[in-house]
Amino acid sequence: MDYEINERLEVRSGVQGGKPIIKGTRLDVETVVSHLLAGDTESDILEAFPFISVKDINVCKEFALKMSSLEYSIVEFKNAK
Repeated sequence: MDYEINERLEVRSGVQGGKPIIKGTRLDVETVVSHLLAGDTESDILEAFPFISVKDINVCKEFALKMSSLEYSIVEFKNAK
């Protein structure tokens, strides 16, 4: 299933296993955020992926922040193996 997350992010079936990607690319949000967490600067990321913009990097950060703020419930599964 393909769908638009916002003006810069989308999910396309068959691309990156259904992970959110930057529109018009195959670069997923997870990769961008992983680079940031590893200490890469925006300049480093733009050098590695010259087809994206600072705005794309910021949208990836915003999306990751929103996803991390979702509430999760721990469900106990009886007889789970």
